[in-house]
Amino acid sequence: MDDATLTTLRQTAEMAALHAGKLIRHAYDRPRVIHEKHLREIVTDTDRAAEAQVLSIIRSRHPDHAILAEESAVAPADDRSW
Repeated sequence: MDDATLTTLRQTAEMAALHAGKLIRHAYDRPRVIHEKHLREIVTDTDRAAEAQVLSIIRSRHPDHAILAEESAVAPADDRSW
């Protein structure tokens, strides 16, 4: 991978983290909706919203990338079959 590609990937990661961080910070002292994913494993509406924010940013800048995410599992790229 060349330096320009790495720079673009880093910028995307930073942008996604900043946007998700703002969303999480905004929701910090608000009531939460809590879901149970598996036995004794929970996820909140804020977790899902932050992940959706990150996925949206990555997909908008790198539509050909497949993504493995914690809450939603595999999010295949548009042109790939998993």
